Amino acid sequence: MQLYVGFEDSAVERPHKLLRDFQKIRLEPGERQTVSLSLQAPDLAWFDPQSSRWQIEVMRYSIYVGSSARPGDLQRGQFSVTDAASFA
Repeated sequence: MQLYVGFEDSAVERPHKLLRDFQKIRLEPGERQTVSLSLQAPDLAWFDPQSSRWQIEVMRYSIYVGSSARPGDLQRGQFSVTDAASFA
């Protein structure tokens, strides 16, 4: 299972989406398994060379979860960051 974050609304040049967590599992036909993936604030950040700090943009982010990066394999959701943050 793979988790991607999408940056479609970013004001800075960034990839469309980036892999942020994954877990390799094997399933037998008909088998189900719970998978936990995590996303941390630094996973949203980009490095700003002018301030020499990592920045988290105030914007709407997409989150994609699925078995591969192919669009047909991904489920999409969205969340927003409403307060800017930076860290060294």
